[in-house]
Amino acid sequence: MIAFAAAVFTVCIAGAAPCRSLGTGVHPVHKTLTEVEYVADRGVLEVAFWLWPPDLEAELSARAGKRVDLDREQKAKTLDGLLKTWIREVFVVKRTDGKACSHKWVGKELTLDGCWLYFEVDVGKRDSEVELENKALLRIAESPIHTTTFVRGKKRSIRNLTRDAARWKLALREAPDEEKPDRKE
Repeated sequence: MIAFAAAVFTVCIAGAAPCRSLGTGVHPVHKTLTEVEYVADRGVLEVAFWLWPPDLEAELSARAGKRVDLDREQKAKTLDGLLKTWIREVFVVKRTDGKACSHKWVGKELTLDGCWLYFEVDVGKRDSEVELENKALLRIAESPIHTTTFVRGKKRSIRNLTRDAARWKLALREAPDEEKPDRKE
């Protein structure tokens, strides 16, 4: 399977066929893996976002209305700009007042096995919760799965987000029932 996936990715990079048709027709599952860690003292979410290269090419191509080749864009030094714009559109975090939080691009790692995108979302220190929405791959797949891990201190929660359930309210502070009881000595 790994050799097959590498061959498909190579075909996409070589331009033998549009990645959109290969990326969506070759494998039945379209997914992202995301780890979101709340850094309270800075008021940011640190995000590591993974997806399969053909899915990323297909998604960027669908958005641009023309074929996007990751390798060519990387060489032309235009890939970071495309990724920054795309991730702001598909990975939306809103404050309790409904305003979208700003993103800060950190970087990326691109291999045949996957694309890791790293960025921060400035959620501030005021709100006790924010709402995360992941709309990645909705242009190319009917039912993508976004496995998302939220880390706040020592607490870790995992949820699968989908087209029909793409949002998750993230508690940035401990809820009263999570607090440790006062101990009197």
